[in-house]
Amino acid sequence: MRRKGFPVFFSVAVFLVIVSAGYAGGSPLGSIKEGWNGLQWGASPADFMVRFPKATLPDQTAWAVTGEGKEQFLGFLMEATYVFIAEKFSGVILEMDEADTVAINEALIKRFGQSNRTNDAGGGRGWSDGDTMIFYEAYGSKALISIIHSASEK
Repeated sequence: MRRKGFPVFFSVAVFLVIVSAGYAGGSPLGSIKEGWNGLQWGASPADFMVRFPKATLPDQTAWAVTGEGKEQFLGFLMEATYVFIAEKFSGVILEMDEADTVAINEALIKRFGQSNRTNDAGGGRGWSDGDTMIFYEAYGSKALISIIHSASEK
């Protein structure tokens, strides 16, 4: 069930978790600061399985899917992969093939304001507020949004 190209995206997410702790901004991230889709940041894999009984959580891995299909973010349906680091829910990666990347970018700016973080290497943009960060990149018609929480203490 692992999607092609996932290791690259996971590496990006892990990197963002490590470096995002030092970024702070004024963008109001709302409920995203608490968690994602009813799962609090810092939740254990066991908590994930309770929240999503149809979930796939392979042994000895740091990623999982809910088994409930695509998830909605800002009006767009996207594939979601949940990331666990040190047995704590630390992020979600949202992917959309054949995406209207301009519309997604506009929706992000409308919801969160102008980005307060850019990726000089890849040209992406991000919004951060304390230990929570949203990072967006587009690759042709593919959209990738990483939502990362760096201090996943429960």
